[in-house]
Amino acid sequence: VVLPLNNATVDLSGITIRKNGFSIANGSFTLTSVNLGGFLAVESPALTLTDFNLTYGGGAPTTVTGTIGLTMASGTLTIGSFLSASITDGNDADAHAIVGTFDIATKSVTLAADKLSFSIPDVLTATGAGVTITYVQGGAADQTLLTADNLTATLIPLNNATLTINGLVVRKNGFSIANGSATMGDIQLASLLTITAPRLEFEAIDYTIGCALSGKLTLGATSVSAALGDALTLNFTDSPLDEDTFALSGGYDLATKIFTLTLDKAELNVL
Repeated sequence: VVLPLNNATVDLSGITIRKNGFSIANGSFTLTSVNLGGFLAVESPALTLTDFNLTYGGGAPTTVTGTIGLTMASGTLTIGSFLSASITDGNDADAHAIVGTFDIATKSVTLAADKLSFSIPDVLTATGAGVTITYVQGGAADQTLLTADNLTATLIPLNNATLTINGLVVRKNGFSIANGSATMGDIQLASLLTITAPRLEFEAIDYTIGCALSGKLTLGATSVSAALGDALTLNFTDSPLDEDTFALSGGYDLATKIFTLTLDKAELNVL
């Protein structure tokens, strides 16, 4: 069957009509492309219907069962000059950027996106991979809503700072991050303080509503210098006696509130 909707194709098979309802063994609805108002473009969207069944009457509640599937080759979203985003296929076996299912009976949704990219001019650029969205109606209080293998963002106003997050899990009652890091260019505070190549790392971050945030933060910088007036300068540099390349290193435990800071080598110059 061909409909006047950009050559959409509908295919239904295994149709059974009963006195108290009907069923469809399989069905599909495919389009070559969709363009909505010039801001949303989708390539090769397709819906599938599997084991659909509707039963009513006989004094029993109406029941509807079956599974709806969704696939899409790619998609782009453009909102003026403010935001542009794209979803593309990743390095997996299929040729889809998005694969999803919806269980009609349980109202559960699963949606997996291979690779996401978006940008806001002069603010940030970001990419994400292995993003999965799930939802079960009436599910547990700690049910998982979103997972992402990795997310990377460049924050343009913060001297092109780079933020990387691995193993993100968003739950109905909180979130967790396996590990991540934030790096940025040198920090110059007037002519008083210079921090070279600052870096922040974090691991085992976990937050549950009503509980304290837990996890560990680690910070470091390859060198730190401070000008104390015109006569004194204080420099901190990496020591050759340790294994890292940081002049300043420290850590903070979010659960215990314990903070540590180590400065390798200090040099005071009097002019």
